[in-house]
Amino acid sequence: MKKALLAATSMILIAASISGCFGQGKWYQSVIDYYGDGFALNWENEGQLKNTVIGSEQKDPTIKFGYNIIDLDGDGTDEILIGIIDGSNQTKITDVYVNRGDLGAYDVLHGSEGDYIYLCTGNILRVDSSYGNTTESEFLKYNSKDYSFTVVDGNMAAPKTVELTPFE
Repeated sequence: MKKALLAATSMILIAASISGCFGQGKWYQSVIDYYGDGFALNWENEGQLKNTVIGSEQKDPTIKFGYNIIDLDGDGTDEILIGIIDGSNQTKITDVYVNRGDLGAYDVLHGSEGDYIYLCTGNILRVDSSYGNTTESEFLKYNSKDYSFTVVDGNMAAPKTVELTPFE
């Protein structure tokens, strides 16, 4: 009886580990934890997540940030957007993270202080870059197969409001 119980328990633990109930879980949880801890600890943990840039806006306690988990290219793998919660009808995204397999969470797009990313219709990303009084926009579509972005025609892509879960 004890052997059967031990064998059953072992099988449950192995299955749970494989399915992500224990261990790493979802790949983006490390990003959520890093940002959550960063905001709570006034960014004393800065640099603990590889390939991540923390801008001055993230360090400003008067600016509230959140995240959204979304499958940008429809491949079944989620990406995570980090952005500013300010009530705007065009959510300012500051970071786009993807799962780079063995590299884990990878910040593929970063913006701040006037250079923002906007999620548009069709999951197209509009990347705005400010040069003094001029802002240039580029429209990108993510492709997870080779972790790349394709420049696309953005004439019909309208920025939208993204529901962000606040970091607590």
